Amino acid sequence: MSSEIKVDTISEKTSANGVVIDGVTVKDGAIASSFISGLSADFVLLATGTASASADITLDNFVDTTNYVSYKVIGENIRPATDGQQFQYYFRTGGASGSDITSNYGFSGVYADGFENGANFSTSIAYPFSGVSNNAGEELSFVGEFCPNLGSSGDAWFKTDALYVTDSGGANRRNYIFGHQGTTQVTGVRFKMASGNITSGSIYVFGLKKV
Repeated sequence: MSSEIKVDTISEKTSANGVVIDGVTVKDGAIASSFISGLSADFVLLATGTASASADITLDNFVDTTNYVSYKVIGENIRPATDGQQFQYYFRTGGASGSDITSNYGFSGVYADGFENGANFSTSIAYPFSGVSNNAGEELSFVGEFCPNLGSSGDAWFKTDALYVTDSGGANRRNYIFGHQGTTQVTGVRFKMASGNITSGSIYVFGLKKV
């Protein structure tokens, strides 16, 4: 005989050690790392965005400078509607009602055939990947590390890395870091293509807890 219990919320009662469900501990939105091989309990999933013929993937208000020191960003199977696109992003400010930051970006990067930089902070948008293919099986996936500024302390920066097949059929690795100079507090990121929609793909942001 089986039974079913339906509830909206399960909360801790007397301790601060989380809730145990069928032997698995859940604490503050995270699963104890001992149940997931290779996953540190110090990383917490904070934001997810998935495209479906979307103009962009906007992740606002995930920056929490009190509890997290940096962020791991994973891009999974990003596919543009238009072939050969440049994958771009804006830093955002303003929290939940964020707006794009459209000036004062500097960068340095290496790619399959060379190196380039724009260290004078005169770029209006970040563009880490070019020639992104829209062919099935050639989607862009990347890993990134994002460190926001703390108001007037330091500059926000975002480093990304990927090896992918371009629209011309060749392999390209691009490892780029873009930073924003200024005291505007960065609170999110908006990802887009230079032209056209994002047909499909997802982006995940994990926060690294402060000790």
